[in-house]
Amino acid sequence: MLDTARDRFAGAMPGMVTPEYTAIARERLGPDRLLVVGLYVVLDTDADAARETARVPLRFLMGMRSYVNSALRQGFSETDIETLSDDLVDRLVAWGSADDIAKQARQHREAGADHVYLSVLHNDTQPSGVAAARLLAPVLFG
Repeated sequence: MLDTARDRFAGAMPGMVTPEYTAIARERLGPDRLLVVGLYVVLDTDADAARETARVPLRFLMGMRSYVNSALRQGFSETDIETLSDDLVDRLVAWGSADDIAKQARQHREAGADHVYLSVLHNDTQPSGVAAARLLAPVLFG
């Protein structure tokens, strides 16, 4: 897919990827193609709560072969995928404080992403929408 994105399109928009994969994608695309990485985020410093929130969409997405294949290419095991292991969740979803999330977004930028777009996941007690934007904007944009 990255070769097709490089050869036929302006770039690629991978989601649910590690910073290490972002670096591989940048190398494959070359410097003149756009690389926009999608990053799920959960504004919650409670590890158990954040991971449980993240597992809701991951459970659905990991039911699709394309996401399973992507996870396998990134070095996750079948067991990681089937159980939605803490390691898989922690490496594919940014969670924690706004500063923690900004740090993880910067890791993708440092790995070669031109842009990182954030998709906020939440439960009834976690910030979403405007509240999440108000927490994230100061640390992302200064």
